[in-house]
Amino acid sequence: MQNPRYRELAQSLFTKSNYLARAQHCIDTNTLLISQVAEVAAASFGVSAPEQRAEWAACDAVSAEKVVSTLRQAVREWSAEGAAEREVCYGRVIAEICRLFPDVYDVDNVAASGSQGALRPRNSVRIVIPGCGLGRLPLELALRGFAAQGNEFSFHMLFMSNYMLNCTLRPQEFAIYPYVHSQSHQRSRDLQLRAIRVPDVHPGQLMAYRDQHYPDSPSGELSMVLGSFDDIYLKQDATTNNSENEQGQFETADVVATVFFIDTAPNIFRTLEAIAGLLEPGGYWINFGPLLWHYEDVQQGEDNDVEAGDNDDEDRTRGLELTLEELLELIPKYGFAIEKHESSIPCTYTMDEASMGGFVYKCEFWVARKL
Repeated sequence: MQNPRYRELAQSLFTKSNYLARAQHCIDTNTLLISQVAEVAAASFGVSAPEQRAEWAACDAVSAEKVVSTLRQAVREWSAEGAAEREVCYGRVIAEICRLFPDVYDVDNVAASGSQGALRPRNSVRIVIPGCGLGRLPLELALRGFAAQGNEFSFHMLFMSNYMLNCTLRPQEFAIYPYVHSQSHQRSRDLQLRAIRVPDVHPGQLMAYRDQHYPDSPSGELSMVLGSFDDIYLKQDATTNNSENEQGQFETADVVATVFFIDTAPNIFRTLEAIAGLLEPGGYWINFGPLLWHYEDVQQGEDNDVEAGDNDDEDRTRGLELTLEELLELIPKYGFAIEKHESSIPCTYTMDEASMGGFVYKCEFWVARKL
């Protein structure tokens, strides 16, 4: 800042709030957690020697931005502050799945559901959750007795989800400062630099609670699969008869639950084909989210998050982003009947509730049954 008067005014403000020192503390604290997540990830990939670490690519601006986004995702999925946002989307999806598949070991639940036909133990109901982020929705479904399988492409999300699910020791274990890098819409430095505690729950304790208090009800199962949903679940070996293939992903599912996912598709036609091919006849596709097409503004050669496999530039639908009306017209062509549909449900995504501004999506929710 060249103007001495401006510099003096800025210094007086920052000195009063001790902003720079406090911000540095927040960044250092975030770094401690991110470093632990990275250490666990490195060990899982067999990278331990210093010379191996030296070969890692340097962190660029895109990767740094994704780390910041992952911290905010941790608030959404693994903090008490994110509970309201989770309830709007995850809560609606969970309630619908529980209605469709009531717990046969809970007599009151079965009676209240009004379910018709043969009831199944929930641990036999296979649910795939594409784009599952940090794994909270698969965990919630597993806690309710289902066989839930999360699928995620982003390494940043996978590393953090693995840490939250498998490496935390107790609730509220870590303080993170997810808004330290956000300068806009801040009401005060205290709010910008406030700590958020994660995780709000301990996954192991929750699973143990179910086993202890519901001994007659089979435990749910939680698994995670790395990679592009289309490439993994579309290319199944039709000659095998196993319920899972060698990589562990389900070959068939009773439910596919997509939350803030379908608009991330490089090719919406392949994604719909993968969902339809994965579901058993009579299975359900449950969707919640907007249509913020991920690749709309990405020019050829610009994208640093290219999915491996055949989803290359030649096979993408960039420039062919569908309207909601067109998408709803397309869905039945893949063998679905939409049985429930709600429109314009307001929902935020990793929004700081204490800020002066934020974006609210008008989301769509539907339940489509495979004929």
